[in-house]
Amino acid sequence: MIYRYDGTFPGFLCAVYEAYQDGTSHTEGICTAMAPGGLFSSEKEVRTASDRAERVAQAFFADCGRQAFRQLFRAFLAEEPGREDVLFRYIRNGFRLKKALYAHHMEAWAWTVWQWAGKTGAEAEKLLGLVRFSELSEGLLFAEIAPTHDVLPLMAGHFQRRLAGESWAIYDARRHRAVYWDRKELLLAEVPERLQILSYSGEEAAMRRLWQTYYDHIAVQERTNPVLRRSYMPKKYWRYLTEMNRD
Repeated sequence: MIYRYDGTFPGFLCAVYEAYQDGTSHTEGICTAMAPGGLFSSEKEVRTASDRAERVAQAFFADCGRQAFRQLFRAFLAEEPGREDVLFRYIRNGFRLKKALYAHHMEAWAWTVWQWAGKTGAEAEKLLGLVRFSELSEGLLFAEIAPTHDVLPLMAGHFQRRLAGESWAIYDARRHRAVYWDRKELLLAEVPERLQILSYSGEEAAMRRLWQTYYDHIAVQERTNPVLRRSYMPKKYWRYLTEMNRD
């Protein structure tokens, strides 16, 4: 049996739930609804239900611990090809080994998960220091990113704490998804339409020009080293930095 889910982490956990209900020995794989199917395989469309996802999450957390669940979640966010089957094996081994799962972290099925989780965590940590918020005309603080991995869920809590008294949004241009904080509730939403040209507040526009002028003046042209700059800050992030964006 092949289980098809909606591409979300809760949806994946629901697919795991269905696989256990049907008997894992019959599971041929888990994939998203858009993935190509097999010619001779039976398939089941999985409905995402929060109660089922929570049951799987709580059971894995209880058996294997916080760190193991954290690695599972972060590895999923890495969006690596074939992640579902690798993570399903990790979950099955976790339920079998329980807390002893950590003793097997050098085995291939576990090491892959830890590597994926590490890449996602590292990118989220890097972006926490690179995000540039701008004030829009309606007073909302807005930032745009396009990370390699799906790191918005890992970043949201940090800014919720740091900017608790402000309304803000971070938009992931690669996935057309945004996280929004309205000073009361944190929301993660799909943004199917491409964002229109943003309208900055008058004060924000002046501050952007001032910062760009300051950046230009402190730069020492003779010491410019693009290779070294890219080693500290990959070029893919430059377009979202105020000092590099001259629109």
